[in-house]
Amino acid sequence: MGFSEEHVIEALTQTKNDFGSSLDLLARKAAEQDRKELEAKKKKKEEEEESKRREVVGVKTAESRSGDNVAASRMQMIGSMMAMGFPREKVIAALVKARNDVDQARELLLNDEV
Repeated sequence: MGFSEEHVIEALTQTKNDFGSSLDLLARKAAEQDRKELEAKKKKKEEEEESKRREVVGVKTAESRSGDNVAASRMQMIGSMMAMGFPREKVIAALVKARNDVDQARELLLNDEV
């Protein structure tokens, strides 16, 4: 566990040079920093996944008419796979993983790889 000299001095100052309390303070601050970093990574990952989901179903706010046709096509892809009995969430996940390749997505669903 490495702490910067600045943080160590600050901890010792705050705890009036109590070594044990300083270590506790440093450990708590490090744990808090780790928690914040994990939360930031989790949030970024969730945002990326949501972006991928939106891309698959064509939910974009300023799509052109051709974009609307693409969205309709994607909705048809989803509907046809759902008609095969697959849940919507799995269909979307398979299309994301297969980068909208319907045949590959179907294989992923059939092999239960999503």
